[in-house]
Amino acid sequence: MQVSLLRVLEDQRVLPIGATSPISVDVRIIASSNTDLERACDEGHFRRDLYYRLNVLTIPLPPLRDRSSDVPLLAKHLLSQFAPGTTLDDDVLAALAAHVWPGNIRELRNVLLRAVGRAQNARITLADLTDNLATRSEPECEDSRPRTATIQPLEATEREQIVNALKRSASATEAANHLGIHFTTLYRKIKKYGITAGVMR
Repeated sequence: MQVSLLRVLEDQRVLPIGATSPISVDVRIIASSNTDLERACDEGHFRRDLYYRLNVLTIPLPPLRDRSSDVPLLAKHLLSQFAPGTTLDDDVLAALAAHVWPGNIRELRNVLLRAVGRAQNARITLADLTDNLATRSEPECEDSRPRTATIQPLEATEREQIVNALKRSASATEAANHLGIHFTTLYRKIKKYGITAGVMR
């Protein structure tokens, strides 16, 4: 497939299935990947000539966990697409911003869809969120919290979601699909959190 794509980019021609002669195309490619393509090139998994052909302008997109301040804006934008007029309580926005989001925007969208379905009207409250999100927004006295509490709960929540996904799935690959992450990322996190194979059903 990489060879075929490279040929199209170089020749600006494509041969449709069943056709006997190629046709000219004038296209611009927008590509995205959650893989380090430079490393993939070094490891021989991705063609370097194709990488250089595609890599004209690079826009890094950090995961939601690294830009929690964007979560409320994204949540409101997503709601405007499938539930116009629906509002989010302030404590809901706080809970969304505090979540780790291992599944990134796809997970955020699913959480909002579920909340819209549970809401009694066009206003989403804390009670409409899933339990693991709602419990994170309970106010705490800052002076009584350990200094590491801002980091540890995030990792604990991510581990919990991974374990739950593995329990619901027949394989790690299926669990990765449920979480909206690549299976190699899931394996790395399984190793990081010391999750055993016994959690699989």
